[in-house]
Amino acid sequence: MASQYLPDYIIKRRKSGFGMPLRSIFSSEDKINSLIDYEMLNEIKNFSVDNIKRIIKNHIDGSEDNSALIYSIVSFQMWYKIFINR
Repeated sequence: MASQYLPDYIIKRRKSGFGMPLRSIFSSEDKINSLIDYEMLNEIKNFSVDNIKRIIKNHIDGSEDNSALIYSIVSFQMWYKIFINR
């Protein structure tokens, strides 16, 4: 068993997850644009494609880390396509 080789503080600690490397996943503007359906998002009330493009621009130029927000946009759009826009 591994317990004979590892210290107690490792063996007895609680399980923990790990974060997704969102910053590296969303490191390229082309990659992000391939995931986002601007036309569909533009048709949804209260969505501003201009604001989404600004969020992406600020992320790519390094002035903001918007990787979690971009992930949320991509996730929402997938959810919307599956459950709302059938």
